[in-house]
Amino acid sequence: MTALENIDLTCQVANLARDLGSQTGVTNTANRIVELGPKVVDCTVADIVRVRPSGEVVLVASSNRGLSLTTVHIANDALDSVVHQHRTVGAEITSDEVTPDVRAHDQGRSTYSKRVASRTGIRSEIVFPLTVGQTEFGFLRFLSTNSAGYDPAAIQLASAYADHAALAMDRAAVILKAENLEAGLVSNRQIGAATGVLMARHSLTYETAFDLIKYTSHRTDQKLREVADEVLFTGELPDRPTKPARRSGVPKPAAR
Repeated sequence: MTALENIDLTCQVANLARDLGSQTGVTNTANRIVELGPKVVDCTVADIVRVRPSGEVVLVASSNRGLSLTTVHIANDALDSVVHQHRTVGAEITSDEVTPDVRAHDQGRSTYSKRVASRTGIRSEIVFPLTVGQTEFGFLRFLSTNSAGYDPAAIQLASAYADHAALAMDRAAVILKAENLEAGLVSNRQIGAATGVLMARHSLTYETAFDLIKYTSHRTDQKLREVADEVLFTGELPDRPTKPARRSGVPKPAAR
């Protein structure tokens, strides 16, 4: 590869990384990864699969869901697919295993290969584990009906793309976790404030006021945060129960 070609490849990968990094949410990121996959690598379909602890392969996202599901069903029946070989039940992917696995299905190297070639026309695939540190996001697969397989340049580009795909998935997961933590903190503050309102209005202890909120949440089939929101807005419990749970020993708030 010439220096100019290296520069072009670097720019292409950088643009792809920016695109993937701009996605919001793990699902959207996975869908964008497989959407761009066939445009990055000349393949028939790109998908992401993961392996459950039981060894079952499941589809996460695909640029051709029907075709990918067929290969997944074959993989679970044959149990000798590339992803099964990469990750046996309970096994961990170590750094020296994070290398592409190139499979030519027309060579009939496994039951999986033979069935996939026969039923889908897919003749070759490249598989990359999507890992960041100790976190696994599954496997990125590039499947092709071209029996000639992939040349070294295509594999190099696919490998770089898989690296950025894994980083994008990790970024989306980290942001989601942070958002959930923030939502939890806000919810806890709302519940605490609502408990204080009931304590002040009805001369209750903290434990009794909080138990009333929990009991009302159960009785009205609302989340604690939703009950707390109404208390903060109205100063009263929604559909206030007349007979609190005996277990909690919560008295009915005294009328003021």
